[in-house]
Amino acid sequence: MLDLSTLGRDLTTEQGFRRAPTHLWQPAVCGDIDIRIDPQGQWFHEGDMIRRTGLVRLLASILTFDGTDYWLITPVEKMRILVEDLPFIVVELVDEAAGLKARTNVGEQIALAEPWDLSPCFDGEWRPCIQLGQGLGARLSRNLYYDLVHQASASGIVEEQRLVWQSHGMKLPLGLVE
Repeated sequence: MLDLSTLGRDLTTEQGFRRAPTHLWQPAVCGDIDIRIDPQGQWFHEGDMIRRTGLVRLLASILTFDGTDYWLITPVEKMRILVEDLPFIVVELVDEAAGLKARTNVGEQIALAEPWDLSPCFDGEWRPCIQLGQGLGARLSRNLYYDLVHQASASGIVEEQRLVWQSHGMKLPLGLVE
């Protein structure tokens, strides 16, 4: 079974984030493990926050979603965890000449080739949902979200009752306008 007390001790945050090839592994289901990701992207084990960034990044690299449940998958074990909303938070959007890139709270960088959509949040509000691949998604951090809302409000773009932020020809919805 996974021993979180020693795992991740020597991992550094300077290394680039890479997802493990979990699609190649077919381990047996071992059951549930008491790991939870809260709506702010904080990871908890047996009720205590996991404070080691390297450990969170390692666990994030083996996280998958099958359409119903979230799993940590290794070559020999598959354990279900609880995710209260979406597992990741986009903390930065970088507007580059080649396009828009998102950086998550675990250091993953994703080129946004398609506009994100709105989906219901844990609190019932409709907020942006950014697809990261392998069925995993991310929400915008609160700071980033309000910065984009401020920019979008200044431009006054509302389409189909949605406040929209534009970048690189993409219209990115931020929320419903009543």
